[in-house]
Amino acid sequence: MSYILNLAKKLNEAQTDITYATTQQKNELLLCMAQELLAHKNEIILANKKDMLCASQQDPAGVMLDRLMIDENRILSMINGIHKVINLPDPIGEIIYTKTLPNHLQLKKQRV
Repeated sequence: MSYILNLAKKLNEAQTDITYATTQQKNELLLCMAQELLAHKNEIILANKKDMLCASQQDPAGVMLDRLMIDENRILSMINGIHKVINLPDPIGEIIYTKTLPNHLQLKKQRV
């Protein structure tokens, strides 16, 4: 459990860094995530089998087991999803709405 807490702390710290990242930096990070999923897919599947065993003992009816189960196809689907996100335009900085008020003050609604 301490591994998870340590990882969560690191992710929280990284959140600040990603806030100011460029589109290219964010896409490189996403690409690294996809590569890591692929590189560690066997470890992920093995760890998931342990989780599935524990979950099946807690929920014999198996209501949530399908959602919990990770196999090679699901990992490949995750990787495919990451690549789709990389190919999307970055919405950060996009101006959604502008309006000039009677006093010539310009209002802008911008994604951050």
